[in-house]
Amino acid sequence: MNLNGTAPAGAWRRIGATTLCLLPVFLLAVQIFWVHQDLVEGHRVRPIRVPDTASYLRLARMSTIDGALSHYRSNGYPLLLRIFTWREIAGPELWVFFCGVLALFAGTWAYTQRAWLGLAAASPLLYGDTLKLLGRVQPDFVACGLVLLSVSWLLLLIARPRNVLLWILLVLSVFASYQVRPATLFLIGWLPVMGWALKALRERTSSRATLVWAGGLATAVVVPYLMFAGWRYARIGEFGLVAFGGYNMSGLAASLIDDEMLDELDEPHQWAARRILMKRQRRGWSPYRAGEGSLEWFEQYSENIWRVSVWTAKDQLLSGREVARARGEEIGQSLHVAVNRYLRSLSRDVIQRRLGKYVRWVRDANLFGWKKLGGSPWVIWPAGLLLVTVLGLWTARQAGLWSAVALEAMAPQLLGMLLLGVTFFLAYIFLVSLLSYPFTRYYYGTVLLLPSALCVVLAALWGEVLGALWMRRRAVVEP
Repeated sequence: MNLNGTAPAGAWRRIGATTLCLLPVFLLAVQIFWVHQDLVEGHRVRPIRVPDTASYLRLARMSTIDGALSHYRSNGYPLLLRIFTWREIAGPELWVFFCGVLALFAGTWAYTQRAWLGLAAASPLLYGDTLKLLGRVQPDFVACGLVLLSVSWLLLLIARPRNVLLWILLVLSVFASYQVRPATLFLIGWLPVMGWALKALRERTSSRATLVWAGGLATAVVVPYLMFAGWRYARIGEFGLVAFGGYNMSGLAASLIDDEMLDELDEPHQWAARRILMKRQRRGWSPYRAGEGSLEWFEQYSENIWRVSVWTAKDQLLSGREVARARGEEIGQSLHVAVNRYLRSLSRDVIQRRLGKYVRWVRDANLFGWKKLGGSPWVIWPAGLLLVTVLGLWTARQAGLWSAVALEAMAPQLLGMLLLGVTFFLAYIFLVSLLSYPFTRYYYGTVLLLPSALCVVLAALWGEVLGALWMRRRAVVEP
């Protein structure tokens, strides 16, 4: 304080700067409170049973470790169902998501050093498509919250690379993500690559130290997976996260089987392939024809798995086990694991013999996911406004009406955030398209980070424009 009892100008500036930093926090908290109340009053925080629910509930009641590790569902979500029960699960899932939103706010703030950009990243998540998954008793929604936490810890870790707590939180959230939703397993490859790119952009250099740091990050997220897969192999004889890859592959491979292929397949697969083709023909389904697109055959995907391929594989394996028992041979493998292994072997054999059709499927599925962007307001509106803003600023700069000096200093971080959202979408869409189709609930997960990335860049551009207009106005008022 001065002698006359007033605060110096520097103190007032510091108070003003602190207020400007706290205001985005307050605005985000208000939005979370408002959205929560709206969801509660709209009766949307309630459980909704879906076809997948029964299998997760059965696994939640599993009493043996080996039985749980042998199941075709991963154990992360059933563990939550044991803790909260399916009737209560919607509330905890919502709070995990809200924690992810808050964490992304903090991570973006730390990475860009702008609290308002943190607000721009977090706010779209509270109104986007992801909330449509709330209440469904399956792992998609809570997995989105865990992914947000994983990405947020990465952004914070780039700003504070020696923070041990952040390393621990990152490893735990990534591990929890793929245990809850196996489709998010791609995080263990994507996060280290993105970590290297984001850190190099923020530091304006790709040094040896950055590569070493990214290598440490890769080790930190891969080792827990290898430890879990190794432990699972020691217990049940299968290396991997869950006994579901073969099931998944059969949903596509069954549609590729045709009459000409039956004699081409390896002998252990011919009987099952013939039965699968016969069962599909009874349903009036024809083999996949690449020239007609893939969507019609994707609609047969789930039926291919649960009504056709799985029962065929079980018949094959159970008859084989009866023969083995008659011979006095030891049989110790779980039926789920055996079915998964057989379907994986059969599906690989089928796909290899119709590789061109498989490539067309993957292409069509990717295009389907990209086209769905046109139906997402929280992607279309920010993208459209961003395009108009960029064109306007470029025109103004060409005319000498605007200088982007301040914005150029932030360009690497903005590029990093845009890269984060776009590559997450492309990587996730591609992973889903390898075997399935990015239909609604899958799509909501793939587009999770894209609105946030677009809004961060848009907010930075408009912040620069408003700042320039303010400075120009002050220059006129105070010559």
